[in-house]
Parts: sequence; C-alpha cells; structure tokens
Amino acid sequence: MNESIKLLLLWLLLAEVSYENLAKLQIDNGREKRSVNYNFKDPEPDRLVEYYCNRSGPVEIVEQAEGKIITRFKGKSFYDNNQECQWNLAAGPGRRLQILVEQWRLQYAPPQALCDGYDHIKVTDSDGFFASWCQVLPIFESPFYISSRGQNLTVIFQSDQSNPKNQRYPGGVLRFRSFDANSCPPNWMEYNDVCFTLKNVGQVWSDGQKTCNLEQANLASIESQQEFDFLQTSYSDFSGNVWLGLNDKAVFGLVKWIDNSSAIGAFKALSAVKTDPFRHCGRVNFKKGTVEMADCETKAAVLCRTEKGKLSKIYPIPLFKTDKGNEEDSKKGRGLLLGVLIPSIVLLLIIIVAILVYRRRDKFSCLSKNQQTSKRSDENINLDAVSTAQQPTAPMIFDDQPQAFSHQHVAPPTYEEALQSDPIP
Repeated sequence: MNESIKLLLLWLLLAEVSYENLAKLQIDNGREKRSVNYNFKDPEPDRLVEYYCNRSGPVEIVEQAEGKIITRFKGKSFYDNNQECQWNLAAGPGRRLQILVEQWRLQYAPPQALCDGYDHIKVTDSDGFFASWCQVLPIFESPFYISSRGQNLTVIFQSDQSNPKNQRYPGGVLRFRSFDANSCPPNWMEYNDVCFTLKNVGQVWSDGQKTCNLEQANLASIESQQEFDFLQTSYSDFSGNVWLGLNDKAVFGLVKWIDNSSAIGAFKALSAVKTDPFRHCGRVNFKKGTVEMADCETKAAVLCRTEKGKLSKIYPIPLFKTDKGNEEDSKKGRGLLLGVLIPSIVLLLIIIVAILVYRRRDKFSCLSKNQQTSKRSDENINLDAVSTAQQPTAPMIFDDQPQAFSHQHVAPPTYEEALQSDPIP
C-alpha cells in the first residue's frame, strides 16, 4: 500500500514538473535563450466572476485576478436607455491589466460618427484616454485586446435615450485579467527581453499599428537573423501574409522600421526586398520565409512587438513622402486632391458652357435684328417707290365746293358728260 502511495506521489510530481516545462520552455542554442509563455491555467468562462452594471455607483474591482464586465443590469437581457455605468479596476502593485473585448452589440451609429454621441464603451486610465468604440468600428476586429500602462483601468459604458422599445441590444462583454508587470502580457511569446504576438485579423497597415498600440506595442521590427528564425519556427503553420513595421514612407527606397531605425542587413530575407513606387509597407510570410513590400491599403494579419517588463514607446504612423519631399498621406492626400480638383473642373466646364451659350444667343440676337432692319428697309423702299410712281389723274372740275377740298381726287366724267363738254365734229 505504501509503495502505491509513493508511486502516486512520484507520478504527480513528474506531472507537475512536465507542466511547468510546458508552461515555460527554455531553449539554449549556444548563443541566446528563447522563452515561450503559454496560458494553460485559464479558468472556464462560466467560472469567472461577473460584474454587472451597478445602479448605485461605480463598481470597484480590486486585485481580482480575472473576471468579466457585462454592460447591463443583472437579470436583464438588454441594457436600458440613459444608462451610465463605470468599473474601476486595480490590479495591485507590480501588476498590469489586460482586457479582452469578447463581444459588443450596441445601437447602430453611422459611419464616421463620433461615438460619444451614441451608445458606446470607453476605456481610460490615470494617464488619460485609451479607446472608445460604438457599433460602427472600422478598425478593430472582434475580439481585440487592450493592455494597461499601469495597474489601473477604468471601463465606462453609456447609452442615450434614442433606442426604441423594439430595438434593444445586449451591450458588451469584456474579460479582464491581471499579469506580472515584469513579464510579457498573456498570450504573447517571449524572446529574450522582447514580446511578440500575431493578430490573425485582416487589417490595412496603418490600422495594424493602431491595434498594436492598444496593447502598448508597435508593428514588429525583426532585428536579427535569430529573431527571424524564432518567429518563423513559432508561426510556421500560419500561411498568410503578416504586416511588419517595415516601410519606406519617409523616403522612397529607404526601408526603415516604424521606430525609424534602419532595416538594412537585419536578416537574410530582407536582402530580396525590392522597393516599388506603389508599395511602401513590408509584410512577411513565415511559411515561405519571404519578406516583400506591398500596397499599404491591402489587408493582412498583424505582428506586434513590445518590450518585456517595461512600456514601449508608441510611434506615430509615418506620413508618406515622395523623394521630392512633398508630404501627403498616401490615401488621404489623393482623396483630398480629387475632392478639390473634380469640383473645380466641373465648375470650369459650367462656366465655359454658359459663355458659349451666351455668345450664341447674342450672335443670334444680332442676326435677328439685322434681318428685321433689312426687312424694314426693303419695306420702306417699296413704299417710297409706290409713292413716287406716276398715278393717272382725271381732269379737275371746279365747282362751288370749298377750296379746302380742292386737293382731293375727282372721279372722271361719264361718257355723256364728256360728249357734252367736247362734242364730236
């Protein structure tokens, strides 16, 4: 019996050691040590503590390892109009927080709307604003992550009064967890003093940088052949294209990382990269082991990089510059130019057509006047010709009529009168 107990204890001990080895795998290749963190101790979702909206004030969540925030009142399937809720999370000294936005179903907001005017969720910390989103969300794909800069985060949910009774929404579900501030965030891979994560979401290059920024990270730079080999091994099963921080937006042909450091000679695959005047952002295919420049507006997965144990500096999205030095955002600038140029061309065409129509009408008016003047002249000439022509007259007969009528024409004499006045011999 004692032997059986000993064997059981030994088996449990070996299982625990194996588990720890899986949880943190150390590889010594003679040059550097690689470390990969995996999460095997995630509790079942139905076992997480749920924090609903509180009618009496903010919900305080202090040093809770993990839980769920649900943006409606307990026992209800939908949130109410004019509802405002707040959750204050404190991870404790030496710890940070990660939020996974699992779900949001909110009131519809028009494209490009300011979310503060609609039902929305907002995440902030003591240093200021983090993120705010409503139902129209062109950047983020569900689910997405947010990591704190320190040990505190605040989640705010607010609805307006415009939702009719036949249009109700369940709201959002946000899962949070705390982690050691000196380690990589949960679900990130550790390599020496840096952390990597691959986001399998289809995003354009600039939106990929924004997604990384939410976790205090940037689009990844790969600084050595060893880093590239590690990432290629880790993501060898992923066959899609993945955005890196590689770009030549600042100066065409000068390829740099998003932190403005040079990418020349970092690893072998970069030597095959060819610049293109229409392709300014770099992407990698780990399965093929290739890196290429691509159109920044195409969509791909995203590889993020952050420093282990400290906050990384967040870099702005580079503006596009041609080699002649005129700055314009690759997409926005062309849109603005077309937005000004096209209306100007249309206005110019309208003015030209108006001038042509005016001139044509003026010419027609002049021609019509000339024709009318010519016609009137012809009529006057005809009248003058008629008035000056020789008219037959009858002999004047003087009688006792007043002199005033002497100028009138007198009818010619009759035959009898003519015989009497001039008898035939």
